[in-house]
Amino acid sequence: MRQRDIDLNLSGDQAAALARATTDEEAAAVIKGAMADYFNGGAVYGGFQPDDFDFDPGDVTYRGE
Repeated sequence: MRQRDIDLNLSGDQAAALARATTDEEAAAVIKGAMADYFNGGAVYGGFQPDDFDFDPGDVTYRGE
């Protein structure tokens, strides 16, 4: 395991779910799902599930465009 920064692009459904999240657990579920999507998108990797990931919610940064 290693720590690194990644930029996640949320789908419209993911962004809506994150906006509706009222608990840290709900927000974490959306972010973990986006992380699984990110890592499943490569040619080498696949099969990741949201629960394969863990992160510190204090380390999440929004970078709006």
